[in-house]
Formats: sequence, structure tokens, C-alpha cells
Amino acid sequence: MPGRRTLLSGLVVAALLVATATVSYAAYLDERDSARQADLELVERAASEARNEIVSVASGLRGASGIVDKDGGLDSARFRLFAREVVERSAFLGLSWAPRVFADDRASFEEELGRPITRLDQDGGVTPLRTQSDVYLPLAKTYPNTVSRRAFLGFDNLSDPTRAAAARVAIEADEARLSPPLTLAQTQEMGASVYAPVTLSTNGAPRTVGLMVSGVPGQAVADRVARKLGLDERLSITDGGTALTDGSPEGGDATTTVNVLGRSWQFSLPRTTAADVVPAVAFGVSGVALTLLAAGLFALASRRERDLRRRQADAELRAARESLLTRITEVIEREIEVRGRLRSLARTLVPAVGDVCSVHEVTQDGSIRRVGVAAVDEETEALVRSLPEPSETSPIRAAVSSREPVLYTRVAGDREAARARGRGIAEAEGTVEPSRHAQFKADQRSNMIVPLVARGHVLGTISLSILTSSGREPLDRDDIAFGMEVATHAAMALDNARLYEQQRDIAAILQQALLPRSLPEVQGAKVAVRHRPGRAGTEVGGDFYDLFESGDRWVAVVGDVCGKGPEAAALTALVRHTLRATARLGPEEAVLRVHEAIQASGENTYCTLCCAELRHVDDGLVARVTTAGHPEPRVITEDGEVRRLDVTGPLVGILHDPVFEAQEVHLPSGSTLFMCSDGIPEARRNGEVFGDERLEELLVRLSPLGPEEMLHTLEGEVVAFVAGRPRDDLALFALRVEEPRR
Repeated sequence: MPGRRTLLSGLVVAALLVATATVSYAAYLDERDSARQADLELVERAASEARNEIVSVASGLRGASGIVDKDGGLDSARFRLFAREVVERSAFLGLSWAPRVFADDRASFEEELGRPITRLDQDGGVTPLRTQSDVYLPLAKTYPNTVSRRAFLGFDNLSDPTRAAAARVAIEADEARLSPPLTLAQTQEMGASVYAPVTLSTNGAPRTVGLMVSGVPGQAVADRVARKLGLDERLSITDGGTALTDGSPEGGDATTTVNVLGRSWQFSLPRTTAADVVPAVAFGVSGVALTLLAAGLFALASRRERDLRRRQADAELRAARESLLTRITEVIEREIEVRGRLRSLARTLVPAVGDVCSVHEVTQDGSIRRVGVAAVDEETEALVRSLPEPSETSPIRAAVSSREPVLYTRVAGDREAARARGRGIAEAEGTVEPSRHAQFKADQRSNMIVPLVARGHVLGTISLSILTSSGREPLDRDDIAFGMEVATHAAMALDNARLYEQQRDIAAILQQALLPRSLPEVQGAKVAVRHRPGRAGTEVGGDFYDLFESGDRWVAVVGDVCGKGPEAAALTALVRHTLRATARLGPEEAVLRVHEAIQASGENTYCTLCCAELRHVDDGLVARVTTAGHPEPRVITEDGEVRRLDVTGPLVGILHDPVFEAQEVHLPSGSTLFMCSDGIPEARRNGEVFGDERLEELLVRLSPLGPEEMLHTLEGEVVAFVAGRPRDDLALFALRVEEPRR
């Protein structure tokens, strides 16, 4: 079948080539014939113009009978007017009148002319005619009347055989006739003479009284026609093979023959219309292209199925790898910490890319540590975990140092084993039981190590291995390219996680620095506080709490400053220090001093505060509370009733001359003072607000619990409400008044 298909393909290609050549040649012949026809039509037009001009003028000469007297005489003035009109509208050199003179009238004619009748001599001049004839046709008048033309007056046209033959034919036919080619006597140019008989009627019988004679130069005719038709090429005229023009026709000229006053004149023009080869070339190129296309199709047909399979496999591989890249990104992003992302990366690459994957991390001190391992089975994974860390000369360190991928395939082990078997020493080697690590190393068919590089830093490496026992193809350069793509995506995600950890740690340290390191003991009360950064905890939040002793009293504060980050940290420090410095003046005055300090700082910022001054009384504590744009504190009684204090005030740092007021509340034994930031009631989930009502219901339910457990549970409820991702900071404070000791 393949041979028959090849033969058939060859026959089709050969047939296409033959068809292409045939069609192209036919197109060329058609264009050539069209060009020749165009040249022929042009020369026929030129010949027609020349014939029409000579014939029309010659026909006009018949009108000379109107200027000739009845006795055959011709007045010179009438002749001059008639001749001038003829010469000016034609290519004729001039016009002469040759009357018919019989032998008896010769002497009187010569006497009247003032010279004898002459003939042409060998030099082209004239000499007296010595012979006697029955009739003569001598030139009696000529126009224009130049010296050279007057020299030929008296010349007998019947004395020259060529002219005589043409004159007799014209007289016999009573029509104008052209002479054969001759040298015109007046100009010595090649041309012909026109003989037009002038006939009068005597008693009803016509008689020829003379001839109008004119020389017609062939070149003058050709030039006149060329000007009229706008020809750029030479026009050649011949008569019986004799050229009447300066140039002779050439073999390739376009030629036509016409009858001009009894003579066959041949007109020739060089061929100027080139054959348009574009169609032929187009047919040829198209045919060759079609032939090549057919040949290519036949050649490709045998490989089509294989190419389709390869493309399908490549497409499936690309799709699988694109899907894998997407899955890697998704899996990595689920983890927040760097090591968690590295472990997820290893698990995702097995078995999609390799049989074994190890992910190593470059620590801050430059050491390399394995943090993620995955393998096709648990035993191999456990074995890889037990391997020692990379040595100084390991390929992993080489990849870290060079920042370039490393790929190698193990073939030496198989060759050495074959050589050993050939030498008959395999049994001796088999007596030593290889270690599990050595077995694993020998089972590695190919290995690939790609560095994890992000923002100019090497974060670690990805090591992938193909095991001989799995039967998979070894890793190749395409796998290296894909591995580098994976490493690029993974490295950026890992570096983002690393930066997040650094920012989170810095924020946590700074946040803790803005909160009291420890809380003082309030005699007769238990105190609990909770603080949770919002979002991912990567910025210093605005919520804070404080509890400090001021003389014989204690001051509890929960606040929320505007903004996040360094600005919020600076404002928190300003508020805390101002409160501690002015707390002895009372909560409302201390808050006012904070307001003045914020405005004096020149920063366009503000904060909210809930400040409670606590003092002992016989049956518990009295709290003097001031709020400024902050959620109102709650008092939870011993029997679980929640009462919101009706004390409000403007934001701190905004208004000019604000007024802050305080409210005193008695806290008997078993009651609890609860304060929180707005992150609790304003927590949101899909547009739903946690709210004051939900908060107070929880406080009622949690009132039997101790302060610490109550705040812990309340925080968990709020975090669960927002699906574990609170947007704002949470600050909570609870003080439970205890029974006095007896």
C-alpha cells in the first residue's frame, strides 16, 4: 500500500506539472498573438492613412480639368493657385503640368517654353532630347517655382522608361497612377511620381490633354503618417522590395501591404507591444505552487497521524501542567507560613512531575534544611526524610550557589553492573547487603534540582527524582523549563509568606510594646483583658487597653486610635502617656488633656476612649466613667442582668472646646464592669452586623463564667461570626468585684 500510494502521488504530481506547463504555454501564446495583432492593427492603420492621403490628393488632381482651357492651354496664375492648395495639404513635394505635345507642335512648344524638350542624363541632370516621337509629355509649368524645379522644365516624361510606363497606364485608365520606385529628380530622394490625367470633352468625346505630375517622397509620407498617429518607431515603406524610406524593414517587424494607385506598397513597423507574460507566469507559479502543495500534502499525509498524536500529547501535557501550576498556586496560598507552603509544594509535585520531591530552605545563617518531602509511597517518603542534610559538595548546594537548575541522568551504575557481570564478579559484590540509602540512590534514574529565587534572593530548592522502579521516562529539558516555571511561581509565593511573617512579627512586637506588660492587681477584684489584631496582624492596630494605679485609685482604659501602622502606634503612645500623666485629675479632665495633646501635635487625627476611674467603698467599688466616641461600657450584675451606662462624648481630637462628662456607677460584689472596642459590635459578615443586642445576649449567657473565661469565649464567638477573619482589632476588658474577705 505505501508503494502504491507513492506511485499514485508521483503520477498526480507529474500530471499537475504537465498541466501547468501546457496552460502556461497556451497563456503565453495567447498573449503573444494579442501583442502581434495589436502591432498589425497599428501598421494597418498607418498604411491606411498613407494610402488615403495619396489617393485623396491624387483624386483631387482630377479637378485640374476645370482650370485648363478648351484648347489645352493652362493659365499660369490659375495653375499656381491650384498647385499651392495641393502641396500645402499633402506630402507632395510640388506639382507640375505636362501637356500632351504632338510631333507637329514640338517646335512651337519649345519656342513658347524658351527651351528644348529634354531627357535625364546619367548624372541626374537634363539634356536636349535628340530623338523624334509622335507625342511628348514635357513639363511646362511647376510649383513651387524654384530654380531647381525650373531646371527640369521641358523634361519629357515619356523619355524615361519607368515614368513613361506609368504615364501611359494613367492615360489608358484615365485614372491617377503611381510610378514604380525611382529617384526623384528634384530632391534625389527615393519615392514615386503620381500621374493624374487631365481630360477634356470635345463634341462629347473625352480626350487627354495632359498630365498633372508630382513627386511623392516615401520618407515624407512615412514622417507625415508617424506625426499624425503619434508613432515613436520608424515606419518603413517598400515597393517591390525597393525601400522608399530611409530604413528597411526587419524580419520581426509587423508588415502589411496595400494598393496605392496601382502599386503594392508594403508598410512595416517594429513590434512595440510586448507580450504580457504575467498571466503565463501566474499560471506557472500557481501550477507549481499547486504541485508543491499536492506533493507536500502527500508527503505530510503519511505523518499526519503521528503528528496529531504528538500534538495531542503535547496539548494534554500543557493543559496538565497549566492545571498543575494553578493547583500549586492555590495549594500554596492556603498556607500562611513559609514552611507550610514548602511542605504543600512538595506534596503537589508528586506524582505529577516526579516520583520523589524534596524541598529545602535556605535559612538566615546560610544553612540548608529539608522542610518538605513527598514520595509515591510512605516507605520511600520515610526513607527520604531519614537522609542526612545536603553536604557542601551536593548538587543542591551547587544549584543554590549558581542559581541555575541542575539535571543529570544516572547511567553509570547500570554500565558498571553489566561490566561486573561480564567479569564474573557480580556474585562477590552481592555478598554485601547494600544499605537502604544506597538502594534508594541506585534506584534514582534521573534528578532535577531547581532553585527558588525571588527578588534576588535564593529561598531554597526543589529536588525531583524519577525512580527506575516506576518505569517512567527520565526528566528532560522540557521538565527543566517547567520546573523553572513552577519555581518562579512558588518562589514569589514563598517570599510573600516570608515578608508576611517578618511584618507580622514586627507588628506583634510593636503591638505588645504599646500594651501593658502586666496588669496591676486591683484589691477586691479580678481583671481580665483580651487583644486580637485585625486582618492578618501585619500592621499595628489602633485598639488598646490599659490599667494602672493612680494614687489610691485605679484607672482602666479601652481605646481606639485612628489608622494603622506607625501612625497608629505613635498616637497610641501619646494617648497612653497623657492619660497616665493626667489621670489624677479625673477621667473627664484626663480625656480633655488627651484631646489637647492630639491637637497640639498638629496631626489631623483622632481617637475614641472609654476611661473608668475605680475607687473602693465599703460594699464594693465605685466607677467614674467617661466615654468619648466609644462604645458605652456595660455593668453585668450578679444575677446576669446587663445594663448599658448612659454616658457619651465627642471624638477626641476633633472638636474645638469639647465637653467630656463622667458618670459614677456603683459596682457591688459579684458585678462586672465590661468595656470593649468597636471591633466587637461592628464586626460584619456578608453585610450583617454583630451588634449591641447580640453582644448583650452573649454577656448574659456568659455572666456565670469568670472574667478570663468570659472574654475568651466572647472573642471566639466574634471570630466565628466573621468566619475567622476579623477586619478590625478586638480589645476587651472585664473587672469582676469579689466578695470582701472576712
